[in-house]
Amino acid sequence: MADKESPEKEAPTGKPNITEAPDKDYDDPTAKVWSAYLSETAHYDSALVESWTRDMDGILIFAGLFSAIVTAMIVESYKTLMPDPGDRTVALLVQISQQFGGNVSTVNIPDINSFQPSSSALRVNIFWFFSLSLGLTCALVATLVQQWARSYLHAVQRRPAPQKKARIRSYLYQGMQQFGMPAVVESIPTLLHASVFLFFAGLVDFLYSINRAVALVILSIVAVGGALYMVITILPIINRQCPYRTPLSQVCWYLAQILGVLRYCENGIWRRVDGSMAQGREMLACADLPGRKQRDIEALSWTLDSLTEDSELLPFVEAIPAFFSSEGGTFTTSQIAVAEDLPLITRAIGLLLICKEPGSLVGLFRRKRAIACMNAISCLYARCSSDFSKILSTHEALICSALMPMTRDEDEHIATVAGATAEVIVEHVQRSVICHDDGQMTAWAMDALHRWESLESLVEMIPDFIRSPRAVISSFGREDLARMHSPTFIQDVVRIFRCYYLYVLLQSCQQSQHNLDSNGILRRRALACVKAMFYLAGTPEGRVVLADTRTPIVHWAERCDSAVVAQYATCTVTRMTCQVQRDLIQSLACRDDVQDRLSNLVRLALYLRDLRAPRIRPLPPPAAIDIGNYGHLEEHFEEEVARMKQLSAGLSPGDVDHLRLPENTGAPELPVFARLALYRGHMRILLQFLDGFGCRTETTADALELAHDTIHSMQPYLTARYSCHSDQDRLLRHCRELFLPLAAVKGQTTAMRPGGNGVNDVLQRIIAMLLIVMGTISTSDLMQDTKGLIQEYLEAACGAHDGAAVDALQMVSARMTCD
Repeated sequence: MADKESPEKEAPTGKPNITEAPDKDYDDPTAKVWSAYLSETAHYDSALVESWTRDMDGILIFAGLFSAIVTAMIVESYKTLMPDPGDRTVALLVQISQQFGGNVSTVNIPDINSFQPSSSALRVNIFWFFSLSLGLTCALVATLVQQWARSYLHAVQRRPAPQKKARIRSYLYQGMQQFGMPAVVESIPTLLHASVFLFFAGLVDFLYSINRAVALVILSIVAVGGALYMVITILPIINRQCPYRTPLSQVCWYLAQILGVLRYCENGIWRRVDGSMAQGREMLACADLPGRKQRDIEALSWTLDSLTEDSELLPFVEAIPAFFSSEGGTFTTSQIAVAEDLPLITRAIGLLLICKEPGSLVGLFRRKRAIACMNAISCLYARCSSDFSKILSTHEALICSALMPMTRDEDEHIATVAGATAEVIVEHVQRSVICHDDGQMTAWAMDALHRWESLESLVEMIPDFIRSPRAVISSFGREDLARMHSPTFIQDVVRIFRCYYLYVLLQSCQQSQHNLDSNGILRRRALACVKAMFYLAGTPEGRVVLADTRTPIVHWAERCDSAVVAQYATCTVTRMTCQVQRDLIQSLACRDDVQDRLSNLVRLALYLRDLRAPRIRPLPPPAAIDIGNYGHLEEHFEEEVARMKQLSAGLSPGDVDHLRLPENTGAPELPVFARLALYRGHMRILLQFLDGFGCRTETTADALELAHDTIHSMQPYLTARYSCHSDQDRLLRHCRELFLPLAAVKGQTTAMRPGGNGVNDVLQRIIAMLLIVMGTISTSDLMQDTKGLIQEYLEAACGAHDGAAVDALQMVSARMTCD
């Protein structure tokens, strides 16, 4: 013992030579990798051993009972293999009886040594003894398999070190595969089934020698059972979803693979089914084949029916986004999301409604449940963004009632997720209304967008509908929704907005206590409505409801805290005023039906009552009119008509010729006084517009674009030569205030005070129109000032060419020469 060196003995270096294998194994850097391998194999080995053990338990029980039955039958059948001692005794008794009776004839006694069993007896005993042998063999092998399985599992699990355990497991499992232990296990039921059929064969043969009728009955039963056994054996080959199988089914499966008949069709391509029967069924179950969607729906529906408690349902709802994002087929998962027999959305809404009130649940638990439900709802709507679903539309209002208050929740996390979910649902509604050209759908979508406080996204499209009804429009500002909308859709949107939502949206903006600039939603809503009204004012249908919605527009034009909203409102009021003026003058020039004319005048006067300008000739002064007194109203209009006739009588023939209305206005031919009123009235409205728009210190390119469209709509009637001296002077002053600052920066990259670089181009176009109007100034003392202003503008522009300024200068110079 002294020669043996202890593990703890110090090495020659003086350091202890201590080796602890377990600790070294645990510190092995490969341990984590082997642990991952073992975690996967542990479940597989446990399931495999448990499956073998349970199968062997059943085989042992059946083999024991079956062997007892066969043994009982053999006890009776083996006697037919030997002479019956009773037969010899009977023969001797017969001989003795004959001798006592005086019959001395010789009686032949059968020789026991010459006995030969019948062929039936041989077959029966062969069948039954063979059956008993197979049954006992199965029981023995089943016992051994149980022992082998336990030994395998014990050998794998008894080592604690991961790398050793993994290598031992791999070594033993490879040995099982090499020596065909799974085949041995599968062969045991085959032998047991063969034993049963041998017993039945012997039973039929045994009964046939006794009673043919009974044998035929048993034979028919055995034949039916055998036929069913063969059908069950082959059926899994024909229909791979069939749960029935026998030990011979695997043999038939391999035979069918060799013959090439195991195939399936996926996406129009026929493919072979490879692997064992279990592997093939797993592959077919997961392949994208007809019926998979319905199976998924049924499985999920069963799960939802089983999860009756909220605590059980919450993990399922939390897993919905990951479930849909992991699926490969978008079409399939979108169908699952809207399946009528799968109430995913209903159950998620039910959980969300519990979280609606802030005090309903404990803080963190409420947040967790609310966010999980909103993420699930968002995922379901996102999966159906290109598909309108009756299921989702049915629950949209209920979701809105629960979700919209959460967008303003005290919990920032809940409010953020609620806002993102609302955006997804709004996008779904937007896609639905665009993709389905249907009046009922349009009405539902507008109602839904209003509930989600997003109707302005559709209202913003109305200007494009009116300006370019046959053009391709980026719906809701999204390039992926760009399309040319049908006239029916455009008419439905404009009609519903004009008849209902215009007033509702304007009232919500007017009654809000928030400043429009501080509330982005209200500001966007106000701008969208005002801009839509601007373009509706130029249509006959739009002018029908303008009188009912004019009050907030006029209020915003005068006193709105938001500069941009005020500018939009000023443009809209100006265009409405121009349109009303045209209608009013046409009514004054019409003498056919006095009653209809008065009714029209009263309707127009109702609108004029709240106009910002106190006197816009030839419009009546609002304070001096009694709109309920037809006679007073008629008398006032007659005075205005008489005044215009007096002014028109003093015009020269040349001025009368210039009073002809442009052909592209579409207006009927009017008397001279009416045309004069139109020109004078539009010039006065332009000046009022410049007063209101120019007083704002901030603007945007969109507001200036609307101002440009406002002046452009008035351009056919803008001629200063028929206006009074004070109006022409006001026009000159407005132009001076606007032209020179812009000319100083013309050609430079720096934008002028009203906005950024985007507004410069729009201002240039506005000034070009105003220059043309300024070129029509006809008052002698103002023409020289006009010419000087234009020249000063050209000089300030550093010689940059401006065609409108040159044309205006030529017009003024020509008029001065004529005068």
